[in-house]
Amino acid sequence: YYLFAFVLFQIGAFSIVIILRHRSTSGEDMSSLSGLLRNHPLAGSAMIVLLLSCIGVPPTAGFAAKLEVVRVLLANQHGALAWTAVLFAIPPIYPAYRIIRAMMSSGAALDEPMEVSDAQVVALATIVILTLLLGVFPGPFQQFASHSLAALALR
Repeated sequence: YYLFAFVLFQIGAFSIVIILRHRSTSGEDMSSLSGLLRNHPLAGSAMIVLLLSCIGVPPTAGFAAKLEVVRVLLANQHGALAWTAVLFAIPPIYPAYRIIRAMMSSGAALDEPMEVSDAQVVALATIVILTLLLGVFPGPFQQFASHSLAALALR
């Protein structure tokens, strides 16, 4: 479950960087993200949801995944590891904040709208919706992951 939530974040974030690269901006530094939310609300909003998932803000998949890891550690009497997991969730907050702040800044308006294909819109929307669904309704996804692991263990 945690791996699936993380993969969703990675695919979504890198997809947005790829879209930026096709716009002929590098997508490799903060200045290329400047004003992204204003210039392209879909890509900017998607990136914000994905970053919030990465740092574990409810109601995203990242929060549910991190909460499940801590729950399992505590259920198996690994309190020190649970606290370590909580502490390791703190460092990504500042970089995510910087990225979100850059995207919300008043960057230069684009001369022409950023080209995003219908397929890219559908892919980004699907990833964001899955990220939110995994956060709001984690039970079915966690059961699927559990049954998958059990099936792999029997082989």
